[in-house]
Amino acid sequence: MVEAEGPDVREGHTWLNDVTHEKLQSIANNFDIEHLSPAKSDARPSYPPRGTLCGAQDRLVVPRVCRYDSKTAISLNVLFVVNTGVWGSYLSEKTMLKALKGDFEPGSHVLGMGALRQLGWSPMISWKHESFVLDKADLFSLHT
Repeated sequence: MVEAEGPDVREGHTWLNDVTHEKLQSIANNFDIEHLSPAKSDARPSYPPRGTLCGAQDRLVVPRVCRYDSKTAISLNVLFVVNTGVWGSYLSEKTMLKALKGDFEPGSHVLGMGALRQLGWSPMISWKHESFVLDKADLFSLHT
């Protein structure tokens, strides 16, 4: 077991209190999806993943399609908050349990540094357009 600094999963409701379901749905509308709705079966993930800034804290929010590893589960459109202050990525427990039944409930959905590292993604922010992309660009080279 590894302990990482930063907010615990159970504290998500406290440190993400400015990211409401209403705000997420408004962002989802800009991406022509409905937050926590079934994803189209033929939907292809965009690359690089594009997101938007949310609220006074400039949270990075990105839509992704998720599916529980089960042949009976359906794929969901989920808006994740990219959080560089936590290692883990997660959906809220209520969302996971309800997704298995096809009944959805809002909660905290976080894409943490572990996933960004594993995928090789770095957030590149356009402050002017209040948007960002997660890309595999190697911005800095330590090797010469």
